[in-house]
Amino acid sequence: MVTEELNRRQIPVVRLDPGDFPATVHVAAQLDSGGLRGSIRTPSRDTDLEQVRSVYWRRPRPYTAPYGLGHQDTR
Repeated sequence: MVTEELNRRQIPVVRLDPGDFPATVHVAAQLDSGGLRGSIRTPSRDTDLEQVRSVYWRRPRPYTAPYGLGHQDTR
């Protein structure tokens, strides 16, 4: 219902689940004095982080690190 209403209002929507990172969700980000810059790429959308204004957090799956990473990198 939320997505339908945002679409009705012509507000761009990107749906992603942190549990899909890094398999199908790719993030490139940099934090500097100008704020957060970068992009998020999902199988259906590319989004410029500077354009993100709101986040609706609903039942995300937890992030799980890819196999082969050490404990510190996983954390």
